[in-house]
Amino acid sequence: MMAAQTSTTDDLLELFRVVLQSARDTDRLLNLWLEKELRLTMQDLSVLQSIAVGVEYPTDIAARLNQASPTVSHVISRLVGRGLIERERGSDDGRKRRLLLTDKGRKTLEKAHETIEKSMADGHFRLTDKDVARTQRALEKYMKVMRFGA
Repeated sequence: MMAAQTSTTDDLLELFRVVLQSARDTDRLLNLWLEKELRLTMQDLSVLQSIAVGVEYPTDIAARLNQASPTVSHVISRLVGRGLIERERGSDDGRKRRLLLTDKGRKTLEKAHETIEKSMADGHFRLTDKDVARTQRALEKYMKVMRFGA
């Protein structure tokens, strides 16, 4: 029984290592592409993407991205400074500031998507839509299990 437990533990530890390494490698590669083409980081893109899908408040973005609020606030300030997003007083609470994409922000987000698609189409990435969907489902299940266990 001890050998089976060790094997399961070894398998889980290897899974954790692969997930972490995959995340690091993906972040590094996307940062490389985005910085080169658009002077954006993955953090910038993640905030822009969050706003584009309807997440309007900094605390909600921080929760969605599982990032500390000060970190997200710094990214938001940088994006406001570049004219990619703007702050607007919330209609329900004047103290809260909604975040909106500017036209420049929308165009930059579109260019970021194009940059990633173009970079992935260079032949180094051979994942099919089915591969991507299956991996996403597996990672979502993994994330649920990890969050439930925390």
